[in-house]
Amino acid sequence: MYKNATDDLKNAKTIAETLLAEETPSTLQLTKAADLVHDAMQEAENLANQPDGQAAGPLFALLDSEKQELQAVAEKLEDKLVQTGQLQTFVAEAYAIIDPLKDHVQSIEQAALFDLNEARNQLEKLNKTLPNQQRLAELSQLIRDLSSTEPVLPHIDRARDTVAVFQDGLRREIEDEEREAQKQADLEDTFNNLEVSE
Repeated sequence: MYKNATDDLKNAKTIAETLLAEETPSTLQLTKAADLVHDAMQEAENLANQPDGQAAGPLFALLDSEKQELQAVAEKLEDKLVQTGQLQTFVAEAYAIIDPLKDHVQSIEQAALFDLNEARNQLEKLNKTLPNQQRLAELSQLIRDLSSTEPVLPHIDRARDTVAVFQDGLRREIEDEEREAQKQADLEDTFNNLEVSE
């Protein structure tokens, strides 16, 4: 009995440590490992609480030692499970921001803006996304802290860069159009103020 319980503890510990060594284990894997650890610890606890538990001597001591080691691994496993949950939440939030930004940029791209008022309107809409862009920067750092290889990170960087390029392009287009409009107005003023000599 004690040997089986000790083997179960060792097996659960090995599985948990292997999983903890991975960069980004899935929540499902972590949950299964946590369940396995819990079951092995419960079995060991039940065995230790039997009336003849202390009488087993060295086997009881070995079981108790393995149980304590597994408890430390279980705490790390729980921390990793919490981190993975946080990571999933951050990734979902990032995609919820990226997708509308991507759609907005694509609509600007397809519109091929030549109208000054429309360009101003689109720039104003992009400027209203600044809080989302700032949140993306925060999410990027939070995600990097949890998993530097998370696949969403390049998408975040690309979304932020693309929006910045479009904002800059719209600003320049508006400035150019305003300069041209001012030149045209100045020319018209000059032409209207010319004295016609006969």
